[in-house]
Amino acid sequence: MSTKINVRSPFYLSYAEPTVPEPAFTCNVANPTKNSDGTANMFDVNQQGVITYPNLEFGTIMSIASSDSGFSNDKYATVTADTTRTITLTIAIPTGFSNSSDGTFNCDVTATQPAYQPASTPPAGQPAQTCVNGPTTNSSIGTQTLAAGSGSATINLASYFSQGTVAITGYNIFNNYPNTVAHSLSGSNLTLSAQTVCSTVYIYAEAYDTSSNSCTATQAIQVVVNNCSTFSCSDAGFSQGSIAANGTITNPNSGAVIAGISETNGGSLITSYSANSSSSSRSVTLYWKLTAPSNYSNAGSAVWCSFALTQAGTTPSAFTCTDAGLYGQQISSDGVINAGSAREGTIVNFTPARYAQVSTDTARTNLAIVVTAPSGYSNSGSNISCTISSITQPAFTASCGSTTFYLSRAKSTPTDFCDGTYTVTRAVKVDWTYAPTALGQRVCLNNSAFDGKNLYYAVSSNSLNNGVGIGSGWFTLWQIDAEGIIQSVEGTQCVGGSRIGGAL
Repeated sequence: MSTKINVRSPFYLSYAEPTVPEPAFTCNVANPTKNSDGTANMFDVNQQGVITYPNLEFGTIMSIASSDSGFSNDKYATVTADTTRTITLTIAIPTGFSNSSDGTFNCDVTATQPAYQPASTPPAGQPAQTCVNGPTTNSSIGTQTLAAGSGSATINLASYFSQGTVAITGYNIFNNYPNTVAHSLSGSNLTLSAQTVCSTVYIYAEAYDTSSNSCTATQAIQVVVNNCSTFSCSDAGFSQGSIAANGTITNPNSGAVIAGISETNGGSLITSYSANSSSSSRSVTLYWKLTAPSNYSNAGSAVWCSFALTQAGTTPSAFTCTDAGLYGQQISSDGVINAGSAREGTIVNFTPARYAQVSTDTARTNLAIVVTAPSGYSNSGSNISCTISSITQPAFTASCGSTTFYLSRAKSTPTDFCDGTYTVTRAVKVDWTYAPTALGQRVCLNNSAFDGKNLYYAVSSNSLNNGVGIGSGWFTLWQIDAEGIIQSVEGTQCVGGSRIGGAL
């Protein structure tokens, strides 16, 4: 949330942080038809009927379906006239939306499949042929069965296509499942590498040449990824969580869905724990009933894992700036301050009320946010002052750098990158040369400050079509505000569906 507040001395501001409403996840929020810069998205059905999935601003495509004729194995049959195709995207709803508990949401998107008319004489009433004398298929490519996490196979595509009137120029690979199988292409050799998700998917190889008005040819490749490991407690990835003095349990973070809690292994489920009458905190070990995720051989089964939480005592501690957990503080190019939010407590004031405009990007180190301590602390109701160590006030006239970096699409939190694999292909300019030290630098798009909306972006010095996320190893994230200023730089790796890493 961004709140623009103008205050002039000697008046004082009383600012209470409102409850942030959780919007419903809809097709407009997922945004499958336009990129964030307003350009058309990549959803497409080509002449051969092969589908290219759209990118989403939020959510992850779990599957697609279509009631249109000729749809099979994520592909349409060829048609002799331009045909409108409608597919239904089943999208996993990320956290932070009012309907997140629904799990998935369906969105319909459409595209026009061009006519494919290789015949020299077109059907009655149809225009002249659209393509002639291109490559053709030569037998079929067998099913590729790969072991999860380690299996690979190389296919010489030249063995499965025959040239037309001229030699085959190259091949296009359509892979909508990079979290199941990654691919690379060297000449005519296609290498498939199994990721950690067990599934059966289809990818498509298309041969083309440079002859004028030439046809293309497409081969389907069925890939079976199996032998996934069994989900165990070592994959749970527990972190954080707590128990209040009255016994209220806050679940820990986990790489699997928590289906229940018990005081014993496999015991009766509980929703709270006994109150702690002692003045000091204590360690409590509980057992968590987890549902094994889909990328394991025991997917859907229950796995019980122990994890210790700290239960607070009856003597409350003092509320501190660490407890407040301030975030989202910003300074606009004309010096107006956005007080941001606090994870605990209520923001009631800040100083100074405003900064003067500056001609160069300037780090401000004296912004003090006043927060009222909430109940449950020894200083409840009193105010504490928290100084923000460094916020960059952007220059009133934005200056853009000349070093090119590439961004992924936006995500609300770093953890959201661990629900799939994402390309890093949007070129931006930064006045910097080394990503992990880019804190406070400005990101520009089309010679103006990039409006990052305070969201997170994976970043690379090279365009990455194979993407970041699940199975990609370590990658860097930038949090970019509305003025294009990098607010945080974080290293991230996705392990067992969970995110590890932190600020760089």
